[in-house]
Amino acid sequence: MPTAIAQARSSGVLAMVLAGLAIAACSEHDSPRRVAAQTASGAPVEPKAFTCAGAGPLACNMVPIRDFPAEACAHLRGCIEGRKLGEETVVRVEACEAPVLSSASDPGTLAAVAARLEVDGPPSHGAYLFVRLPEGWCAADQLLVPAWTHGGYCKAQFGFEWEGAGADAILAVSSGRVCHMPLDQKEIAGAQSDVASVECRVARYRVARDKIEKLSESRSDRCKSS
Repeated sequence: MPTAIAQARSSGVLAMVLAGLAIAACSEHDSPRRVAAQTASGAPVEPKAFTCAGAGPLACNMVPIRDFPAEACAHLRGCIEGRKLGEETVVRVEACEAPVLSSASDPGTLAAVAARLEVDGPPSHGAYLFVRLPEGWCAADQLLVPAWTHGGYCKAQFGFEWEGAGADAILAVSSGRVCHMPLDQKEIAGAQSDVASVECRVARYRVARDKIEKLSESRSDRCKSS
């Protein structure tokens, strides 16, 4: 009888030792990061990807891009297609022009990108501001609302100018657009201008490492170009 009791106690001790070893092994396998990323039910929580939603007024729910300008147009499509900007809803971004870069340091570099748009109205033209953050490039604001091309084409020019210095410095971005309409032979012979519309806007921003803050926007009689 004493022998049976001793054997039972020995088996119980062995079971406890084995259980302890198993718990220790599990604890070593689950890193502190994994344990911290679990919910109360024990399910792992995937970290949320950084998006451009807080980068500027355009609030694009897209991840930043690294290959700029190669990926700029695809990024812009994902950001604005299906959204109402100004009086029109953007159906499709048809093509983007080469970006115009600011001379700000990196990160903090900005770029203006003009684009041909298909909207729920006539063919249009728009322009958008990109900002480079530590995570990559984001479409951050609309510089020129979609405007009718008048059956012809529009050309844009952009200028970047710093006002002040240091932490209080403000970046002024001027955006000019001239839209040209087709002329018939009589109009060409009469030396009629093909300029259908002219627009110039100036927006001012405070630029931080992780976003831009729009301070004001106004029309202007003259746009400065970079």
